[in-house]
Amino acid sequence: DGKNLQKFMSDSPWSCAGVVKQIQGEIAAYPEIQDGMLTLDESADEKAGTDSAGAARQYLGREGKVDVGQMGVALGYHSGDTWAMVDAGLYLPEKWFDEAHGNLRRREHVPPDCVYATKQTLGLQMIRRAAENGLRFRVIGCDANYGRDSQFRAALQADHLTYVADVPCTQQI
Repeated sequence: DGKNLQKFMSDSPWSCAGVVKQIQGEIAAYPEIQDGMLTLDESADEKAGTDSAGAARQYLGREGKVDVGQMGVALGYHSGDTWAMVDAGLYLPEKWFDEAHGNLRRREHVPPDCVYATKQTLGLQMIRRAAENGLRFRVIGCDANYGRDSQFRAALQADHLTYVADVPCTQQI
């Protein structure tokens, strides 16, 4: 059941970074699926209240509205018929780092050294981690949430990474 899986993931003694590195390493070990595409996106779930880690009023894409929910940023890898989620992280809105949320952060097992990061920053960290772990990819795809961020696009370009990003038609380039 979902709650048992969530509890396992929250309380697991396994290192998240270690699991991510192993997944990426296993994909890198198969030459026939190398040079695929990374996809960066987020996923959100509605929540009844704001006591779950990262829960806050925010835009929930699947629901098409602003409501209370949790948001995760995920990096996928696609090559031919192969698809795998190769990294993911919980997005914590900036207000989660104020003094009023201190006890809630501890209760929800938010690491004490965790600092606020935008979804774009989390995504860029994941992309760079995949490259550092030897995962070979040709292109990165992302939606307008990432494409509209000029700093995110500039960072990809500075890293000499090819990307395809949706940009709103109202955005000046």
